[in-house]
Amino acid sequence: MFDAQFENELRKKTGLEPQTTAKLARAFEPIGKRFHKVLETTPTKFEVGPRYITPKKHLEWLEDNAREPLSKLVGALAKREKFSSRPDILASELTEADWTELTRVLGKLDLYSNELSDCIEGRKADKSTVNAELRFELICELADACELAGVEVSRDHHSSGEDTATSAIILKAASARICGKPFTLDHHLRDYLKLRPAKKLRNA
Repeated sequence: MFDAQFENELRKKTGLEPQTTAKLARAFEPIGKRFHKVLETTPTKFEVGPRYITPKKHLEWLEDNAREPLSKLVGALAKREKFSSRPDILASELTEADWTELTRVLGKLDLYSNELSDCIEGRKADKSTVNAELRFELICELADACELAGVEVSRDHHSSGEDTATSAIILKAASARICGKPFTLDHHLRDYLKLRPAKKLRNA
């Protein structure tokens, strides 16, 4: 993901030494791979992964396709006698171990779907979005990687409104490489810088 082409483009944009851009690329690679996996399995507005759905639609889908059916199925499993085929023995007969494992897994999925519903409800109440939360998390991780590579994270605005700080250029290029296209990162960077003193204090 963060190949030689990325390093060359970054050197042209920032004037950084090759050793520094190579260090940044190595630090960004695992972050990029992990976020790509998240995006590939999460409905978002990013270029990567499944199409975004609103919290309302997501909650409706969960209720109709997961929570209600699972609740019924988990309840049905408690009535094992209703699944008896005796005196016949069927080729697909479940063993005691099968029933135990089935009950465990479906119970876990039932619990997960309920917790997921609560999570989406909370996001809806806070007027937050998956995209905003993932963008902020990504910028924080990339910014931490910049700091570890010796690049100070800062903001530098001029009359044009474009952030010309080296770190901002790096973060914009790296996040675009991961997400498929660039996004506005100024407010995420501002929040990161606000949180940084407290984070450094905790890690001291």
